[in-house]
Amino acid sequence: MKTSKSPHQRMETLERWSAGATLGILVGILIEIGVLWRYEYHPDQAKFWLSILANILIGLGLTVEYFCIRWTIIASKEAEAENDAKLAAALNRAASAEEELFAFRTTRRHVIGPQQAQLTNLMRPFAGAVFDTAMSHFEREIGDILWDIEAALDAAGWQQIDWAAPAYASAIRRNLRPISGSALAQNVEIEIDPSQRQSLLPAADALIRALNQIGIDAREAPYTSVNGNPHAIHVMVGPKR
Repeated sequence: MKTSKSPHQRMETLERWSAGATLGILVGILIEIGVLWRYEYHPDQAKFWLSILANILIGLGLTVEYFCIRWTIIASKEAEAENDAKLAAALNRAASAEEELFAFRTTRRHVIGPQQAQLTNLMRPFAGAVFDTAMSHFEREIGDILWDIEAALDAAGWQQIDWAAPAYASAIRRNLRPISGSALAQNVEIEIDPSQRQSLLPAADALIRALNQIGIDAREAPYTSVNGNPHAIHVMVGPKR
């Protein structure tokens, strides 16, 4: 016979019927004890007391069984609620992981693209600021986002100059853009020379806040670059982390 109830619901219904049947048997045993005591009271016969004892033991067993069934029903409901909660948590974690994976796979160019004008507007109050750039390594995603940041800063009136690396250091030459250097970086890192910190920090902080505001991870990094441009803000781009 088909039913719309789930297996758990059917099991719960059967357990209730079982508890009811057990309770009915227990009531019958109690009635039998009462009948024996009322109509067949023979305290001098062992058979009478053995019958009473047997019925009492059966009654005790049925009582224990009844409460076990009831507690099983309660525990089953609690287990189902716990499993539902675990399933919901697992689904939430899976959805969160999927969102994080999607965000990780989304290139930063797609993030900055529709917001490039906003980045330019946020940086325009610091027009005239000097900056240079570097990449952790030449990779399309890194090169694209660096190119877009440079374009936004250029439109805001910032002045980009060549990365002044030592002669032995590698440099990245690009068409129509100043030379970009090579530097260890993750996400977007901003460095400023300690000797120029007071004058460069306002523009550097504004750039970090603006990038984070439009969804590009950026932070100030300890100054470790070997660079001959102490008066420039160093904008370094590495892989997403």
